[in-house]
Amino acid sequence: MGLACAKEKSPPYRPCHAHNERWWLKKGEIAECQVERLNAELAKVVTAPDSRDRLIAGRFEPMTGTPQRFGEFIKSETARYARVIKQAKIELRQ
Repeated sequence: MGLACAKEKSPPYRPCHAHNERWWLKKGEIAECQVERLNAELAKVVTAPDSRDRLIAGRFEPMTGTPQRFGEFIKSETARYARVIKQAKIELRQ
């Protein structure tokens, strides 16, 4: 004899509580307050002297800023390297 259990389907939306506000998020969405908190915590790590030294030693450029600024940086770098790839006629082989 075996046991069976039914797994309840997760709802398409989940509650988010932040700053005394409540709203519903679709699965996979992130609340703005969560992005702000994660950004603040990462900034603490990146600016800590030990972490900063390790990043620099690994030839990384430690940067902090807003999530919006990071989005702008990614867009500009994507455009920059798209031009390089196009000019060098680099193609993806599968």
